[in-house]
Amino acid sequence: RYNSRPVYARAFDRMVRVIRNPHVKPIRKKEDYRTYPSLKEMPKGYFHDDFVVQKFMPEREGGRFLLREYYFMGERHYQSIETSDAPIFTDDAPGGIAEWTPPAELVELRRRLGLEYGKIDFVMIDGKPFVFDANKTMGLGHVLHDVHDLKLCRARHSAYCDMADGLAAGLVEWFAQKTAATC
Repeated sequence: RYNSRPVYARAFDRMVRVIRNPHVKPIRKKEDYRTYPSLKEMPKGYFHDDFVVQKFMPEREGGRFLLREYYFMGERHYQSIETSDAPIFTDDAPGGIAEWTPPAELVELRRRLGLEYGKIDFVMIDGKPFVFDANKTMGLGHVLHDVHDLKLCRARHSAYCDMADGLAAGLVEWFAQKTAATC
């Protein structure tokens, strides 16, 4: 698996990608992502084994773009839905976060990737999840970034605290299962 490789090996691979594709701008923040009207208009440098090119698949509701975030730990499942006027965003207008039952496709993806905890970013297209990203890191650093809006900040903090309690319980359950299986 890629994640089990030493840091120096991953750094070397990244260096080779940069040298091999000097004309392609690296993606370091959301402003670096680009969408193109068609494949013909995409720079040819992106059509290489080092890059993933995919069709832009937005989910929209009420004229706004949606991003769904599936947080999980063992059998604990939470979903947050963020919205934005911009097609590419990270945390524009977070909605609430609540326990939910994920679609079977996301549970199967977790199984295939060996993810027992983490976060999956996705949208729903024609009733099916379309996944953008799957990580073992949850990236909750944005929870309190709107300190100028105290009401929103408290509501968001409370929802994430509830999720953290549920995920902590999921961690205890997961650890108990793993311990019981080895005894």
